Amino acid sequence: MKHFLHYLWTLPQNLLGLLLAWRYERCAQLLCVQRSARFPQVRIVTLDAAVDFSAISLGHYIIISDSYKDRQRIIRHEEGHCVQSDWLGPLYLLAVGLPSIVMFLMSGYNRRHGDGRFADRYYQRWPENQADRLGGVIRG
Repeated sequence: MKHFLHYLWTLPQNLLGLLLAWRYERCAQLLCVQRSARFPQVRIVTLDAAVDFSAISLGHYIIISDSYKDRQRIIRHEEGHCVQSDWLGPLYLLAVGLPSIVMFLMSGYNRRHGDGRFADRYYQRWPENQADRLGGVIRG
């Protein structure tokens, strides 16, 4: 019952994560699904490296491209977002997801069309810096 209530608390992001994983599976772009070693309720969905995808945390789902060189650091960062999701429940998508996506898009634009300084500080801003702390990520 406790796990069911917890899943309901994070239902909006869990549904989005499940739908996204299902979409990649239907397109034969999903390589594997495994449990997180640190958070057994979290599923790590690995996509084919050819898929133009970064990484995202949606409730109990971390979706990541197999192309990452420092995959474990990215997974730990995304696990930090999972903790934020657990804390904020249905508010997570507005409070963390939306700012994170907007900053990601702005950073990409800044890297392509600007001097890159905004993009270089991506992980120094909230909610990314908190996700790093919660996931135990140390950046040099």
